[in-house]
Amino acid sequence: MHNSFCFEGETHARGLIIRWKLEDNLVTAALAGELRMGQSTEVFEGLLNLVEREGCLLLDLKELRDVDSRGLGCLVLAAERLGRRMRVVQLRQRLQPLMALCKVLTVLPIASDPAEAVADLRREIEARRLPLTA
Repeated sequence: MHNSFCFEGETHARGLIIRWKLEDNLVTAALAGELRMGQSTEVFEGLLNLVEREGCLLLDLKELRDVDSRGLGCLVLAAERLGRRMRVVQLRQRLQPLMALCKVLTVLPIASDPAEAVADLRREIEARRLPLTA
């Protein structure tokens, strides 16, 4: 048995808003605005550090308008560090050509259905809670 907890908040950085919720080791984060070099990437990296400690990340990019090379690097880094513990949902059509050109789409774990992505991540969390047997 485990304790249930929930925290949520909103973080602002130059051109980027991250609305996040941490509930039972699943961080859901919606990015809005621009993920660019500087403060916004530093804030995103802070979110990633939280997720590494707490579990899984569902990253909603529906309101992300623009991303530069440093922002793409942050997304790739997140995918590399979290692996199966991350899903990206609602990637804007307008950002897909840039991400395809930079080969980012081959690295990001993109899910077409947000509900199924949450279910996958919940299963990942439960699998990590199971005691290891010899």
